[in-house]
Amino acid sequence: MKTADITQAIKEARPRLARVSPLVAKIVLGFGVINLLLGLGLVTTQARLSTPLVVAPSIGFYQAWGVAFILLGVAMLWLYKRNSWRGMRYTFVIGMCFNFAWAIALLVRYVSGDFANPLVLIIWLFFAYIQAVTYIHFMPQPALDKGAKDAGI
Repeated sequence: MKTADITQAIKEARPRLARVSPLVAKIVLGFGVINLLLGLGLVTTQARLSTPLVVAPSIGFYQAWGVAFILLGVAMLWLYKRNSWRGMRYTFVIGMCFNFAWAIALLVRYVSGDFANPLVLIIWLFFAYIQAVTYIHFMPQPALDKGAKDAGI
């Protein structure tokens, strides 16, 4: 079997994510870009909050988180380009861990700040929800049914 034949067989077995699940593909791209922008904001300390957070008590921690978010965004976009479904799902697990840590920090800030302004916390929790639901339902049901049928399950 020639290399071109093998490449074609792989493409047929694993089509582009955008073809199989356009919504998930757009969510992956969106989170990749958002993570890059958030990371850049944290690295440059433009996204700093007026009060310190448990996860980022100083500028150095903001910048470290910024690098982590940039790496996550780059990984998401690179894995999307490579069409690595498994890799994209792993980035969502990492992203959910990041979101969970920041959600706890934002909740602590909200509670200790006399419940002043829940806006950032609400938006952050919504992003965490979208990320978790996308991870859980990464593949649309018709694609899973077809894969199970093809596998004889």
